[in-house]
Amino acid sequence: MTSQAANIMEAVELGAKTFLIDELLRVQKCYDGAKEIAAGSGYTNDHSTFGGVAGERCTNLAALAPDGKVSVRSKSIILYGGTELDLSCVEQIVGLAQTKSILAALQMLASSSSGSTPLSPLLVNRNSPETTLTILQVLKALDDLIDLSGLSVLSARQYDGDLAKPRRFEIAGALNRLRIEKLFSQKLHS
Repeated sequence: MTSQAANIMEAVELGAKTFLIDELLRVQKCYDGAKEIAAGSGYTNDHSTFGGVAGERCTNLAALAPDGKVSVRSKSIILYGGTELDLSCVEQIVGLAQTKSILAALQMLASSSSGSTPLSPLLVNRNSPETTLTILQVLKALDDLIDLSGLSVLSARQYDGDLAKPRRFEIAGALNRLRIEKLFSQKLHS
């Protein structure tokens, strides 16, 4: 799947309704185009609408704990435990400060499963082995916490004045590029 298609699928999963794609210096509204790109990706579902895909994957935040040191190497590279996370195709990251915030957000999400962060109380079912919280629910809770408490909530243990707020789409892009077993599970429909 191309990086453009991956970015569109991440946006759909997080509830985006409108897509603007700049192609040949012409910007166009392309919701129907997003359907075509997704159809070509090989993804299938039994929903009658494209919107039925949104928010269906659930996260197991405990699996997000890094297995080693973490650091930001550049605007587009995060070292997360033993994984080099390449964010070069997450097009909306504009600077190193935003990448630092994405790393701090990943660390907060990982720690929240143990109840040790300000985010933990906002995440119900955090102690169940197979959480029922969707990516959208988790990232919305994180967004709400940052809006309420400011970016400093991401680096509570240390002072870091060089943070810039990433959108939930960029954090989702980082999560989706992590290759961690059992990080995601599919929410079953009833």
